[in-house]
Amino acid sequence: MLLAQSTVDSGNRVFYHKNTFRNPYDLALKNCPGFNDVLLWNKKVEITKSCNANVVAELDGKLPTPPIECGLLAGTFRSLLLEQGVLREVNHPGAGS
Repeated sequence: MLLAQSTVDSGNRVFYHKNTFRNPYDLALKNCPGFNDVLLWNKKVEITKSCNANVVAELDGKLPTPPIECGLLAGTFRSLLLEQGVLREVNHPGAGS
């Protein structure tokens, strides 16, 4: 997987709701030929999500995921895993414990 060439606007509400407006995702994929998914990031240099999925990283046996405020769709499965304590929202996956 590759990082998108440009940032997403975490204030753009289109990223917070499931919808059919795919322009930001289509553009990110178009700018990264040969890849079927791309990691998106915001102006604070925080990974937000990929074009097709939420992001979870395994670090030191823990499963951090970016908070909604980074500019991402909450996702029902992500929400369930947060509620169960499987995932934890962390601004920078290497930060905190």
